[in-house]
Parts: sequence; C-alpha cells; structure tokens
Amino acid sequence: MMRTFLLSVFISCFMINTVLGWWETGHMLVAQIAKQDLLENHPNIYKRAEEISLFVKGLTDNLSDTFIESAVWMDDIKNDLFDSLFEWHFIDRPYNPLGLSTPPLDKYNSIYAVEEAINVLNNTKTAGLTTLTKSVYLRILLHVIGDMHQPLHDACLYNLTYPDGDMGGNLETVFVEALNQSVVLHAFWDAVAFRVPNNLARPLDAYNTSILELLAKNFTQEFPRSALADKLSNKNVTEWTVDGLLDAIEHVYNPLRPDFVIDQAYQQQAYDFLRRNIALGGYRLADILVEVLRQEVPSA
Repeated sequence: MMRTFLLSVFISCFMINTVLGWWETGHMLVAQIAKQDLLENHPNIYKRAEEISLFVKGLTDNLSDTFIESAVWMDDIKNDLFDSLFEWHFIDRPYNPLGLSTPPLDKYNSIYAVEEAINVLNNTKTAGLTTLTKSVYLRILLHVIGDMHQPLHDACLYNLTYPDGDMGGNLETVFVEALNQSVVLHAFWDAVAFRVPNNLARPLDAYNTSILELLAKNFTQEFPRSALADKLSNKNVTEWTVDGLLDAIEHVYNPLRPDFVIDQAYQQQAYDFLRRNIALGGYRLADILVEVLRQEVPSA
C-alpha cells in the first residue's frame, strides 16, 4: 500500500515545479564518493545502479536523471503543496539535557526510508528487472543515506527556549562571521559549513562534474576507508542515527556560542567533521549498493 501510494506521489511530483534543496552539493558528494568507490572495487554494481537511475530519464526535468544527480531528487520534490515524504529525511532523536517531556519518535523516519529502499532493491522477485519502483527507491536510498550523515537530521534539541524541540536546528538563527550574515543553523550544516560550492547547476556539466570529482577525491584521500574501518564495520542503520545524535551534541550544539555567532573556529571544526562524515556516508552507500544489487550482478 505504501509503495503504491509512493509511486503515485513520484509521478505527480514530475507534473509540478521543483524546488531545490539546501544541500545539493553535500548529497552529490556522498553519491560521488560512492560512485568512485564502486568503480574502483565493484564497477558492475555501479553500472547497474546507473541503469536503474536512468530508467526515468526525462521525467525529472533532467535535474536528477543520473546516479549523482538522483541523490538530490527528494529535495527537488519539496514544495508547498505536496511533500508526503517529509518525515523520511530525518529522525528527531532528542537531545534533552534538562530531562523535559519529549514525544515518541515518528515511525516514518529516515531509518524506515532506508529499510524500505533496501527491501525494494533487494527483492529477488524483481532481480534483473529495471522498474519505476526501483528507480524511485534508489533515489530515496541515495538521498537519505546522505541525510543521516548530516547530524541535524538525527537530532532535536529540547530546552526551555525550545520546549517542543528545535526541529533539528531549524528554529535557531546564527550569524556567520565569514558570510557577514545570518542563516538558519540547520542550513549552515546543510551547506557543508559554506566551505564548498553550493551552486552547482544541474544537469551537471563537465566543469561542475569536475568540481565534485575533485572534492570527493580530496575527502577520500584525507579519510580513506582504512581510517574509518571501525565505523564501516557497523552495518546497523539505527545505530548510525544514534551516532548522529552524539555527533550533533559534540559538533553542533556544545561548541555553539551563547550569542549564536559562528566564528572561524566553529566553522572550521564543522567543516573538518563534515568532510569525514561525507566520506563515511559515501562508503556506507557503496557498501549497501553492493549488498542489494549483488544478486543482479553475480560477478560483483
């Protein structure tokens, strides 16, 4: 029932104007790192994933046709009229230092989204077939794995200022010294601390593709698989979001100045952390794709 409904959502969303999300570059970097890792270690898996992605080519206004661009699709379909997948982008694990009353976690969250995507892509009944359902859920997987590695998609602060929660940093406004302007705290983290280009137009041309490739190469050289071996050994998606909450406490909330000014030191520690976590997200995405598509590519 949910999947049938989702397909109608998918088709309907192509009939309306899309709205771009904040973290296009971050999402495409996670996908680019996964692509590079797969091409090096499992090229047939990447070829198959690209085939599934391109199945709906032309139905996305050419904005999210390819494997890399598909990682942004869930933000593309956000709009004022229809965003039935809103809750799938995050899980509001409470950061609750005062012990306030907090609501239960929503069932339809980022964990649910990833598990649904894995179930669809891993379905032996459709092995070898390229379907609209697979193409939809591949896009969901690409996007939500990225979201999970942005810590404010895993956390919600509860305190006296925000007794009902801060919506993952969406209620705080911070002043970023490097920009000389105020932004929403969540947007600062979605924008990779404003340390990477966030205006890479899609469909990606050769120049913007080269920027993504260079950034991904730099991130993975700094944080190779071997440096993240302990984290990569943990395949439990639920535990990834628990780690995300702890990361939000350590890197987002605790270092934040009382005057909500983002100084150079905060921006740098945020960017240092995000480089590592984007690399981690890319490797984890590659590993999941190997597991779910292996049955379709026996030689992988």
